[in-house]
Amino acid sequence: MRVLISALASTVIGTGHTRRMAVLAKELAGQNGVRITFHTTALGRRILRTVGDDPFHILLASDDPETAMAKLGGTLAKMRPDLVILDNYFWNSEQEAALKPFCERLCVVDDLADRSHSADILIDQNPNRQSEDYRGLVPEQTLLLVGAQYCLLAKPFRTLRSRAFRAPAERNALRPVFVSLGGGDPNRDIVLLVRSVLAGTNRPVCVVTGSHIDDAASLTELATKEPRIELTFDSTNVAQQMNNAAYAVASGGTMTWERAILGLPSLSLIAVDNQYEATKWLEAQGAHSVFDLRHGWSEEDFVNALQTYDRDDALRARQSIASAALIDGKGADRLATTLLK
Repeated sequence: MRVLISALASTVIGTGHTRRMAVLAKELAGQNGVRITFHTTALGRRILRTVGDDPFHILLASDDPETAMAKLGGTLAKMRPDLVILDNYFWNSEQEAALKPFCERLCVVDDLADRSHSADILIDQNPNRQSEDYRGLVPEQTLLLVGAQYCLLAKPFRTLRSRAFRAPAERNALRPVFVSLGGGDPNRDIVLLVRSVLAGTNRPVCVVTGSHIDDAASLTELATKEPRIELTFDSTNVAQQMNNAAYAVASGGTMTWERAILGLPSLSLIAVDNQYEATKWLEAQGAHSVFDLRHGWSEEDFVNALQTYDRDDALRARQSIASAALIDGKGADRLATTLLK
């Protein structure tokens, strides 16, 4: 089976789309006879190189999303793959329908349920989503794979869940705070955020980000001056770094579910609009606390919120239990099995 996966990455859209599709690609590539072509940007190619020596053929895309996706149709017309998987927020049913003549099946990955799709299969891995959310947005015959049971998480997270899961009391005894905005920093919040965490707690601070962000040099300078900071660019050990932390101060998106499977409580940050709905839903479930970085934020407000959170061991223990109950880590296997039928 020939499979093409399209998932772009950039400093604006981050790396979450590429990372979760890398998980699915690895699962599919483990099946006999499956050949994977991965359509992504130069940054996406760097991300893929961190996931291991898997037999992905990389089809390099433009850093401009519109240009990248506009050229995809011509590529598919030549390749004629059996399955195409699209993970982006740029297209709707009109653009997707134009690709369907060039493949046997078209699968779309979405998180937002805010636009129509023309797909044979639709995946939405978010625990706050139900199939009903896509009523009227997809054809009646579309196979809907919706909910936390389809959450895509890399193998290191799944392994730690099964072999080294930390009970709340054990986690509360740890010291480090895990700090990350994922693979991007579109609003250039990271330096002020790290300074604010240092001001709000005396704990060690484990900072994980990408070397491609605009403020990489400023962050490096801050880390050289502050011994409490452990700074890692382009980490290949994020799962263990999370599992070594008492709690996280980190953004929504893909990283939300990585924290959940480990039972890592967090002060979850809303950095962009498309993180709002899922982040607030999880807050209502008692899975984490929330601080909104959009539309300007003050260091004083953040420090106050962090200090309150840092003092509340009981709250974090409850969040650890609630978040861990959301994800079982078997989503990649379920999806691969279904997609290859």
